[in-house]
Amino acid sequence: MDATKINYAAWRCCHRAGKAKLTLVGQLKQLYSPRCNHAQERHREIKLTYQDDLTKIIEKLIEKIYNGESVAIDQELYELTAKELFGAVEQGFGMSMEIAEGANLEMLGKLRENVYVFSGFKNYQMLREATDLLIDENGARRSFSQFRDMVLKLNQEYNVNFLRAEYNHATASSRMASKWVQILSQAETLPLLEYITAGDSRVRESHKTMDRVILPVTHPFWDKYMPPNDWGCRCTVRQLAEGDRTKPQDIPEPQLKEMFLSNPGKDGVVFPSTHPYYNIVNPEDADNNFGLNIPNA
Repeated sequence: MDATKINYAAWRCCHRAGKAKLTLVGQLKQLYSPRCNHAQERHREIKLTYQDDLTKIIEKLIEKIYNGESVAIDQELYELTAKELFGAVEQGFGMSMEIAEGANLEMLGKLRENVYVFSGFKNYQMLREATDLLIDENGARRSFSQFRDMVLKLNQEYNVNFLRAEYNHATASSRMASKWVQILSQAETLPLLEYITAGDSRVRESHKTMDRVILPVTHPFWDKYMPPNDWGCRCTVRQLAEGDRTKPQDIPEPQLKEMFLSNPGKDGVVFPSTHPYYNIVNPEDADNNFGLNIPNA
């Protein structure tokens, strides 16, 4: 299959790491944890299809890193992660690249590029942390068994726990991206959108403020507040031919996590540049070491 180089510099986050006290793993645990009325609701459990292959790859990486090889990125791990996440995209979108046509095919292409870019940064961050585990807090080199145990725990976080949350988010965002394609195709006859929550006690307060907001498809409100608006968000939108438009003074501006202030369909993005994976100390590393491929057809 033909492939094209990703320009990672165009995707990397403009922020710089180092100011946050939390480790990246700590940041991600905090970011991925449901809040408010969803606090006791776990991310939907999924069975990762790549578990056997993942174990083999991680064991090889442990050997390489411990033996002194410089491993900034791993092609096998990258492809495994990207394919898993793109599987979530196709599931949420409701069709595969093989059968998609026109605007649907174009949208899937954008979403695919995004999850492949995201997978590259995820790969880089995980391997950077794995390499740092070679040395303990006293500056001494860890034994192989100690190092292996710690990397396996790190792998459990990145490639099982975090990936489950990322998989679910990719599914939800792609579902709304597919909906956006349909919305645009019907905008002339159905020019309005209505925000709708699940309407039960688990709906977040910030999402309740948007319930029943009715605005034109072209209104900038939808640039920031198109669902999903948080992890496990069940909100959606309904397209209308007519309705009582929300008055300008009544349009809410709820405080959401930065990475959810987007429109997956309009932006063609599942994981925006505000995600912590993109926050690297040396942005040039993305140019020098992330020469990874994604399919272009």
